[in-house]
Amino acid sequence: MAQRSEEDGNGSGAEECFHEAEEAQGEEVERLYQRVQLMENVIVDIFGTVSALKNAYIQLQSAHSPYNADKLRAADRLVIGELRRLSEIKHMLKGRSRAAAASANSNDRKLVEELQAGLKEKQSIIDSYDSRMQACEKELAEQHEEMERLKESLRRATSKKEKLERRLNELPRGGGGGGGAGMMNGNVSLAPPLFEQMAQAARGEAFSFAKMFIGLLKNADWDLEAAANSIQPGAVYARPIHTRFAFESYVCQRMFNGFENENFYLSGSLSSILDPGKHRHDCFLQFQDMRSIDPLELVSTTPDCLFGKFCLRKYLQIVHEKMEESFFGHLQHRNQVLGGEHPSSQFYHRFLELAKSVWLLHRLAFSFNPTASIFQVKKDTSFQSEFMESVVDLEGGGGGDLHTVGFTVMPGFRTGERSHQMPGVLNQGGGGSGGGGD
Repeated sequence: MAQRSEEDGNGSGAEECFHEAEEAQGEEVERLYQRVQLMENVIVDIFGTVSALKNAYIQLQSAHSPYNADKLRAADRLVIGELRRLSEIKHMLKGRSRAAAASANSNDRKLVEELQAGLKEKQSIIDSYDSRMQACEKELAEQHEEMERLKESLRRATSKKEKLERRLNELPRGGGGGGGAGMMNGNVSLAPPLFEQMAQAARGEAFSFAKMFIGLLKNADWDLEAAANSIQPGAVYARPIHTRFAFESYVCQRMFNGFENENFYLSGSLSSILDPGKHRHDCFLQFQDMRSIDPLELVSTTPDCLFGKFCLRKYLQIVHEKMEESFFGHLQHRNQVLGGEHPSSQFYHRFLELAKSVWLLHRLAFSFNPTASIFQVKKDTSFQSEFMESVVDLEGGGGGDLHTVGFTVMPGFRTGERSHQMPGVLNQGGGGSGGGGD
């Protein structure tokens, strides 16, 4: 009996110990479960906050282009708020990590290390966003500086544009009748010499541009003789150097095309018909105002003015696509012009000087009463020194009226009863080689 009683006592004690161990293990499992559940909630919170931070950062970027100050401030507040939330989570996890490390035993040490690894990973994400935020703030500051610089440039350009518009468009409202402006009526005897001067200036600009044009063709390995022959088929030249007149005629033909219309057919205006006196007055004032203006400055500040449109159209007529690509290796000029912009290159600036000289001559022509007219003669027409001049010396220095016209280099003009001679190249057949003059 005593032995049975002892065995019962031992069994009861073992069972009690087992229950205590089972209860302790259950508490540990419950504690670990609660800890895991807490970390899951924290991780979900971290991912949610990081996602919100990402969206806020996207909003911050989109607020820069186009620039919107209100959206920028709102997005900035969102980013800062999410960063603060991540910082709070970080500090909470650090505090809990230290508490868990102090009370953890060997069984949950692995879990703590995993949590710390996760925390380290999230910390690296936060650091990454911090660096991005700093870069964004730096970029924002730079954009603010650029914006202020552009505002100042816009202010200067606007001021310059207004000044030019006043000079070109705010013309005095004179009481001009059928005879035009009084200042012109009083100086009509001086107008033909002025027109002659401007015509010579236009020819000089055409010569300069053609010279640059030929140089670019040479550099691009064009066959100049074949090109000249395609411009003026069948022309015979006294000297090879005279082929340059073919290129000069190519430029002038295109630049003076439409000269007879009051605005080169750029619009359907009928000002010269509806109010001819005022139109003559306006043309002469525009001529005076524009003479001292740099054409690049004018088209840069008022690119949509009539002169700007004239330049864009004439450039495309003179420099075709194949030419430009062979000149520069790209079509940047053409693409800018097609987009309504004026290039700032030396080549285009030289072209603008030519365009300005033709435009000024046109404004002056429409200042006359009656309007100065333009004329050309056909190939093989008999040469008449009254209306033409030969750009090369003729054999023996005379006998010009016995020659025929090969082609005209630049049109001729009439102001009233006076004819302004048209420069041209005469046929060299029958008379032998011409003299030496260029």
